[in-house]
Amino acid sequence: MEKTIKQVLSEKGVTLVEVLAGLALLSMVLLLVNSVHLFSQKQTVSQTKEVQQQSDVRLASNLLTKEIRRAESVLVVSPVEFEIKKATSTTPDKYLYDGKDLLKNSLPLIKDIPSFTIEKNSEESISLTIGSLPKTTIMIRK
Repeated sequence: MEKTIKQVLSEKGVTLVEVLAGLALLSMVLLLVNSVHLFSQKQTVSQTKEVQQQSDVRLASNLLTKEIRRAESVLVVSPVEFEIKKATSTTPDKYLYDGKDLLKNSLPLIKDIPSFTIEKNSEESISLTIGSLPKTTIMIRK
């Protein structure tokens, strides 16, 4: 039984070529969406790490400022090592920057600090440079 041209044209359906073209377009759209999603995830991880590092640097600065101001005496051994003697303690607290972490009495106090230097300017002042923060001068209270 042969179909007439009118019957062939009136049949509804999708050809294999149309299906393949639709799949190709859908694949390209999904690849584009996936690449945008992966890029945003990488940015989120990167920014979270940067914010955490800045928070650690500020925390280190605040803690050391309070400790130095309360100190009876501060002994700077080297640009990365110092001791704080408190009036309430018989032994000084020893601080050391090991290139990554700030240690207090050999225990980690603050982790992942990119840089740290300390210098004693006079008997009453100490300068700290921690990470990307500007140089801070701390006056020792007597």
